[in-house]
Amino acid sequence: ILAQVSFQFKFTPFVVWRRNHAKMWILRALLGAAVVAIISGSYEVGVGISDITGPAAQIVFMGYAVSTQSGEGIHFRQRARAFVVSDGTKRVAYVSGDFGMGGDLVNTHVVQGLERALGKGVYTYENLCIS
Repeated sequence: ILAQVSFQFKFTPFVVWRRNHAKMWILRALLGAAVVAIISGSYEVGVGISDITGPAAQIVFMGYAVSTQSGEGIHFRQRARAFVVSDGTKRVAYVSGDFGMGGDLVNTHVVQGLERALGKGVYTYENLCIS
């Protein structure tokens, strides 16, 4: 019975707890930023979400499968979430997404795309964090 109970609760509660725990930390961070903004009256906080789902078939899995196995279909869509804080003169952006092995190439292309869209110097490697 002990092994059965352990197996039943091995995945679901931990995943739900992790998801809820992460949401609580994000909520705390946003509430903290809102309190600071109310007290000082000088911060703007913005959030965004975007679909980053990759190809739906014929892709090699990332480290958790047989090397000859390939994916078929989409279980659920992947999303990137962005948080931006600005004091009117400086801004910082934090982007969270499941990129696998993103690395510097992702940062380079994102900064170049932001420079084309918003102008040079708005977002650089110093004020953009992609995780």
